[in-house]
Amino acid sequence: MTKRYEAEMFGLPIIMRHDYEDAEILAKINSYRNRSIDSLDKFLTNVPGSENFSSFLDIGAGDTHDMEHFKSLHPHYDVKGIDFFLEDWEYTDDLIKMDWYKIGQSLPQKDVIYINHSLEHSANIYKLMEAVVKCHTKGGVLFIAVPDGNSPFGYSITSSTTHFSVLTEGFLNTTLQRFGYNVAVEKREFREGSPELWAFAIKQS
Repeated sequence: MTKRYEAEMFGLPIIMRHDYEDAEILAKINSYRNRSIDSLDKFLTNVPGSENFSSFLDIGAGDTHDMEHFKSLHPHYDVKGIDFFLEDWEYTDDLIKMDWYKIGQSLPQKDVIYINHSLEHSANIYKLMEAVVKCHTKGGVLFIAVPDGNSPFGYSITSSTTHFSVLTEGFLNTTLQRFGYNVAVEKREFREGSPELWAFAIKQS
């Protein structure tokens, strides 16, 4: 029931496994994804000026599940997603095939940017963050979820050949602060023995 893909990313061989065909696994994954969006929504209620926000961007969206859940909570938002990795998804006006690193050149600025388990797949996090900053309104909200690099699940060799980075709480804090964000990082438990890090950030400049 597992899909296995062999491809190249940035000239390197990679293997991607998707368990989406297994209904029980899919339900667990979607439940987790809903919790991510719900936590972001709770954070938004405490951000000054968020009542004026009107746009949402999911970087590395994959499918449209997270976008649709966010839209159900905020029907007035313009909700977009981008991905460029594999030909698994049906691209539409809302889910766009685009190089992540070009969003600052190709898209209008967004109020809320959501990066759920995509940052670790970036071959150049600093280049991606430069693009994010260009695409992000001042005072806007950024949510990032990544595997905790201090756990076995966080190391690329034990999790996925598509992971380019091992990310820690200190790295997320320092990097986002350098790019002009006020940030708080929380450790969450996705599954037993596999903690992850959730960063909630507000763009200050």
